[in-house]
Amino acid sequence: MTGSPSTLRSKGGGVPACVSPAKQTTRSGTPPESRLRRSCAIAAAALGFLLSPAAVAFTEEGTGLLREIAPYVSWSGAHSRIREPGYFRVTAPQEWTELWQRHAGQDAAVPQVRFETCMVVAVFLGQTFDNHGVVAVSIREGTEQLTFRFGDEPYSTGLSPGSDKAPEPATPYGLFVIPRSSKPLVLEQDVRHRKSRGVSVWKERARFDKL
Repeated sequence: MTGSPSTLRSKGGGVPACVSPAKQTTRSGTPPESRLRRSCAIAAAALGFLLSPAAVAFTEEGTGLLREIAPYVSWSGAHSRIREPGYFRVTAPQEWTELWQRHAGQDAAVPQVRFETCMVVAVFLGQTFDNHGVVAVSIREGTEQLTFRFGDEPYSTGLSPGSDKAPEPATPYGLFVIPRSSKPLVLEQDVRHRKSRGVSVWKERARFDKL
């Protein structure tokens, strides 16, 4: 995360029960320009989760009933220390610690996630240019599987003939805390051309077996 904004998204001013408030900020040395943005996440109750109708909606598609979910908390940004593309489903504290320190550095404070009720989906896009980070587009739990769709946030440096401004290197990432599910998990990326405003084109990037 060194040298780039890191976005922490959560609902309202509350702290989700699956993430420790003491660990939501990193130690000194992380970018001062780090910013907090809000997302439509699920409110947490003191003894568990009360799923808000605004955050979880049920719709019938074909013969299956889908639950649409918003992340409890997410971190995204332009610069991860993980420089190769990678997709992860994290369900245990040790693997979470290892992944977070690979991403943020060995000295980085690790957010505490309660894996009894939550899991983390992590996406790293590897080395590219001009990109703010990874965003969750939709998370749908069907009768057979959980489908996590994501995109990224590219931008233009406004290059023109004769300009000496080079594209800005980036290693975009997104880490998303969502309700734990034992179902198979499929990750799909929107791969339409970055300048296109047309319909999303989804490509499967990873598939995880049921827990």
